[in-house]
Amino acid sequence: MIISSLPAKLHINVTQDHIDNGVKDNCKQCPVALAIIEQYPDSKMVKVFPDYIKIDTNYYNVQESLSDFVFDFDMEEPEKPFAFVAERW
Repeated sequence: MIISSLPAKLHINVTQDHIDNGVKDNCKQCPVALAIIEQYPDSKMVKVFPDYIKIDTNYYNVQESLSDFVFDFDMEEPEKPFAFVAERW
């Protein structure tokens, strides 16, 4: 049995720096992934998809606003910093 050191709820802040340094169409280097990596640097793998987030062996639900951000960022729409909560399933 794998015991996660990650919380059941993630509280993540995506900053302008994450947005400026994020890579579009890249689930491992998008602004959300960069924010998670900054907050949880011991994570071995972070992938952000429009409908979920995977961190190591943990899966997290995402809010619709996060899905919208991912789509808009990938379409090169201007984005602003924001915060979100994701819950592990």
